[in-house]
Amino acid sequence: LVALSEMELMRPEELAPLAYEARMAAKEYARSRCVWTGRVATSLFDQYRSLRDRGRLLGPGSSGSMSWEEIWDKYEARIVWEECEGELEDDKVKKKRKRKNQSEDLATRIYMQILEKSCSTNQAFDSLFLSDDAEDGNLTAIASQLENDVREILLSPKDQSKATKKQEKMKRKQQK
Repeated sequence: LVALSEMELMRPEELAPLAYEARMAAKEYARSRCVWTGRVATSLFDQYRSLRDRGRLLGPGSSGSMSWEEIWDKYEARIVWEECEGELEDDKVKKKRKRKNQSEDLATRIYMQILEKSCSTNQAFDSLFLSDDAEDGNLTAIASQLENDVREILLSPKDQSKATKKQEKMKRKQQK
């Protein structure tokens, strides 16, 4: 999605809501594919965060995810804070930042921040669950499982069988 914005095929204000929805869908998908202990742990963590950030527990069926408005407010506050912090910097940096701010309005910068953050992962969780050595293997396994799940959803059983056989044949070819 970021690439579509960079190529100017779509505007950030069109892409940011899509990125937000894609991030929420990916989060729900990952949780649905998790073992029951992982689902319980994420639910408990969501309750903790809700209590810490909002002062209340989540109700049944409520999502621990931030709403579009909450995300907008978060990044708007961050950008405004960075601008205020920038005013304390020396004149050369301030002039450069001022030119940048004039070329982009606040809303566009917020949309771009949402787009960029929707493509990033939490480094703390990455370090907990992914080892540097196994990262490529994990990503390969995840991609393979996702491909199989999509194939299962989109193809008839007969076509699934054909696609699986074709995939196995390609794997054997690559191993030779």
